[in-house]
Amino acid sequence: MKLSIDPLLVPWIGKVNYQSITGNRFLVILTFTVSILLILFPLSMNIVAWLGVTILLLLLSTGLMTLNDAKIFRYSTGHNRHKIVSGYSMVTDFGAATGPLLGFSSISLFGDLATAWGASLLLNVCVMSEIM
Repeated sequence: MKLSIDPLLVPWIGKVNYQSITGNRFLVILTFTVSILLILFPLSMNIVAWLGVTILLLLLSTGLMTLNDAKIFRYSTGHNRHKIVSGYSMVTDFGAATGPLLGFSSISLFGDLATAWGASLLLNVCVMSEIM
């Protein structure tokens, strides 16, 4: 589902990002919203509400990836562009590989709710560091 919505959502996200002065406000709002949805994700709710939270998390993850890609491309200029973009790509791929390992290990050790709350807390710390 995420792959079918990405081409429709990405141009709108890029347009909103370029209309803002730095794009950081949109990134902070998306990250804060994801952190709230992560708190709701493991709670008991009916299937329609849970699917809504899941779909919204997928859409917001598309937005976060698009904004991060745009920021890296904007940051990298001139002759160092290939170094910055390849470094960003390597870090992103490493995170995609180790994220599930850390997430599933955390769920095994602490449970669903504690893992979701920990991820939400980590995202809120990132938001606060961006605001300050």
